[in-house]
Parts: sequence; structure tokens; C-alpha cells
Amino acid sequence: MPKEEYVVKSDYLRKKFKNKSFSKKKDRQYIDDLTFLEERITQGVHGFVSGWKFANLRNEYETEYQEMLKELDPKQYKIHMKEIEKQKKERKSEEQLQKNELKKKKEWWFKMGGKP
Repeated sequence: MPKEEYVVKSDYLRKKFKNKSFSKKKDRQYIDDLTFLEERITQGVHGFVSGWKFANLRNEYETEYQEMLKELDPKQYKIHMKEIEKQKKERKSEEQLQKNELKKKKEWWFKMGGKP
């Protein structure tokens, strides 16, 4: 739960408030989570539990995180996006390796007299 005195810094998060209702628990949780992310973007992560929560929320709300990061810390946003692109390439490379291994195993299987 965000501190009462916390002032939202990003226009992106302010806009999110406009579409949410305080009477809905789900909406309150969503805003609390995004506010936590914004606080960590602007104030940093302090401690293990905070870091764990930040990592989980960042993954759960990837789009929202990226939008707030782009607005609040453009330099870190560029770094983040490069890291995501790098991870995508690594996953693609790993998938290709797995396909090649499966192909070799299939060829060996047939060579040994196995059936499809």
C-alpha cells in the first residue's frame, strides 16, 4: 500500500487513476501495485522483499512498467529494452538449438531402426 503522502509523478499513472474505482478492491490493488512500481523506479529498490516484489510486479505489469519507466527514466528505459531484445534473441537461439538437437535425435532414431 503506498504511503498517503506519496505524490504520483508520472502522467501515465495519473491517467490510470481516472479509469479505476476506489470501491472496487481489484482496482485499488492494481493502482497500489503500479504505485509501488513507480516508487521503485524513482526511489530505487531497498531490501530483499522489496526487490522480490518489484521483480514480480514488473513482470506482471510489463507494459505499465515500461510506460512509466519511459516517462520517468528514459535512459534506464533504453537499457531495459535492449536487455529484453537480447533475451528474445537468446531464447530464439536456444529454441533453434533444441530443434537441431531434436532433428539429430530423430535421424539417429531412424538410423537405429526406430519407427516414427
